[in-house]
Amino acid sequence: MAVKICPNCAVTVPVSKAMCPGCFYNMLNVKPAVKKCPSCGKKVPADKNDCACGYDMLAVDIFENKSEALPLVLTRICLCGNENGSEEIKCKDCGRSVQDTELTESGTVFYLLTGADQSCCVKITREPVIIGRQAEICAEYLGNKDSVSREHLKLEMSGNGMLEATDISSYGTWLNGGKMNKNMTVFAGEGDEFSLSGPDGAEYAAYFKLVKVKSFGESIL
Repeated sequence: MAVKICPNCAVTVPVSKAMCPGCFYNMLNVKPAVKKCPSCGKKVPADKNDCACGYDMLAVDIFENKSEALPLVLTRICLCGNENGSEEIKCKDCGRSVQDTELTESGTVFYLLTGADQSCCVKITREPVIIGRQAEICAEYLGNKDSVSREHLKLEMSGNGMLEATDISSYGTWLNGGKMNKNMTVFAGEGDEFSLSGPDGAEYAAYFKLVKVKSFGESIL
């Protein structure tokens, strides 16, 4: 049976499956796994027991069939979600300064969590991010939000490209108007809105919106 190897968790996945059962990684663009013939050096499909040269491949280990690496291209993503070249000083779309914006590798997918007043923007990838008054992230925006907990909301990307959100606060977190259960992880995505410490419309609450970004370096060259 033809299989693929998940790049995220290394689980072997049948080619008929669109998602890894172990970590929910999107497998659609992953190439089928292969074996390398010890005799002639050619790649052989993982489900084949013989190489064209006649070598018995039954006991040969399979491995991930990776594409050749593309040249690394770095970009700067603005608060508005627009992608800019690594040498750009201002965003080509909205004119904001991107001079101090972190460089991002092209081809990566991540989320931007933007505060309601546009004063802060948090980049969320595979590493967990904690939003709250104790964190340095969005300190200026959250500084006068006394009802926001020191550690209020935990966010990180899952293997299927969705965002995992966990309320760890004292006064609660609302997602798109519905209150989240404390310590229970839910999925969030493009355009979703978080309200920290109060429902939508509360003056004392802190508001954030999610923007999903895929960086295509070739589009800015």
